[in-house]
Amino acid sequence: MDKLKAIQTFVQIADAGSLTSAAQGMRVSLPAVVRTLATLEIELGVRLFNRTTRKITLTEEGKIYLARCRPLLVAAEEADAALTVGATEPSGHITMTAPVL
Repeated sequence: MDKLKAIQTFVQIADAGSLTSAAQGMRVSLPAVVRTLATLEIELGVRLFNRTTRKITLTEEGKIYLARCRPLLVAAEEADAALTVGATEPSGHITMTAPVL
């Protein structure tokens, strides 16, 4: 399982407040979101959400995990941005030679 993708899915579900809204926001199927969440919960050994037929809410463990995951995603985005900036702006040394007149 791609752990970063699973964390992104978890945060999206928490922000959206429903599995369906999260799936739509991520442009993936509902079964893919459900599968990713189930795999993450199994891997962590805790339930991250309380589910009813009408809504989904974070468990205490889910709240703790969400608080730790948000900075992680921000750091990953900043790391990507740092490389993107470096790739688009010229950097380094240029050596030029010219004959003496």
